[in-house]
Amino acid sequence: MNKPYKKFFKEDRRNLIPKAFDKWIEKKFGNFAHFLVQYDVQDDYIYREDVFREDYETDEEYYKATDKLRQSELNDYVSEQEDRYYNWLEKYRSMTFPMNLYRVIKLDASLDQIENLNIDEAFKNGVGVYWTDGTGSMAAYWGHSGGKDYTIRATVNEGDINWGATLYNNMHPALGDEEEEIQLERGTKILLTGIAEGTTPYDDAFEPLNVYVRA
Repeated sequence: MNKPYKKFFKEDRRNLIPKAFDKWIEKKFGNFAHFLVQYDVQDDYIYREDVFREDYETDEEYYKATDKLRQSELNDYVSEQEDRYYNWLEKYRSMTFPMNLYRVIKLDASLDQIENLNIDEAFKNGVGVYWTDGTGSMAAYWGHSGGKDYTIRATVNEGDINWGATLYNNMHPALGDEEEEIQLERGTKILLTGIAEGTTPYDDAFEPLNVYVRA
């Protein structure tokens, strides 16, 4: 079912996202079978019920019943993914900018040394493109082996986000809803506004930063 989906503000890049699930499937994958292959969705994730041969008098009846059940289960799975798609689009619609995003990294420094940290040197290869708005799970993406976990906070604008890649990541059947990643455009300049120890700090735990870096 194609649900109505209003456009965002003029020039907003979220307008490039297909408004209908079937259009996204066609544009991104060609068909739903390729969706399943791309995301490596195994049959046992879709087909969870069994049809038993002893319940039917003939092989023909058994195979028909099996095909009917499999088609019904596949239809249900497609509907689940369609609902997820529109839920994600609604979340994107609810976002207002500028907004805070968060990312966990590892650094070989204690918190009291952060103020003396050479940000340009620490993030000379970029601070990374995978972030979350704080509602998803966060794990350390980058840094020196054996370093401490820190959460960095950045302020981003709508145009800093790669919406196509973000939707693709969010629609991953196994990981998307848990991780809720927001993927930035590689190389885009963002403002780091804070850093805190650990992976789940409260906003008031952040030490202030005010430096521009590239994702």
